[in-house]
Amino acid sequence: MKIIGISGSPSKSPYKTTEFLVKKALESANEAGAETELIRLADLNIEPCNGCNVCLKQKICTITDDMQMLYEKLTKCDGIILGSPSYFGTVNGLVKNFMDRTRPLRGGLELSLANKVGGAIAVAGWRHGGQEFVADTIIRFFLTHGMIVVGNLTDTGYLQNTAYGGLGTLQGKQAKEWHKISEDEVGINGANSLGKKIVEVLKLMNK
Repeated sequence: MKIIGISGSPSKSPYKTTEFLVKKALESANEAGAETELIRLADLNIEPCNGCNVCLKQKICTITDDMQMLYEKLTKCDGIILGSPSYFGTVNGLVKNFMDRTRPLRGGLELSLANKVGGAIAVAGWRHGGQEFVADTIIRFFLTHGMIVVGNLTDTGYLQNTAYGGLGTLQGKQAKEWHKISEDEVGINGANSLGKKIVEVLKLMNK
């Protein structure tokens, strides 16, 4: 089985909070027996959908960019982990462009995302920085494609994995130092659980 982890962070910061958690989920999935691959949207050229609607009839996208390469990877994988930072309480532009450009894969045809297993990862600079709204957007994206969404069975979360890394608060005042994502045990445990859960579901489906 093949699981793709997609990091939607545009950040060049050494913290790379979203990518850090996506990697953790992939490592967990790999340990559970899956082949994994990390894709960074920031490294790719993905133009926004121009609304030409050609894909509705021909199931192809007329825009020539790196999304053409992703179509093949997406249709051949078994599971997708999509991570996004919170930008004003929703996914950022890179992730939204990616989502919109998957329109040719919608429709339950052979080259589609239907029945693949999906998991969401959401990160913000604050503990309550819109992570659940980001996760909800990713979940609805998966469901719109007819994908199977896994939940999170950790004690600290039920929907999907959320975490924070950034300038939090300390006794009512803004902290002077960045909260490192590597110190967020809640987020790390959730990512590990997510990777294992996706493999577990895929194994059950393939029995």
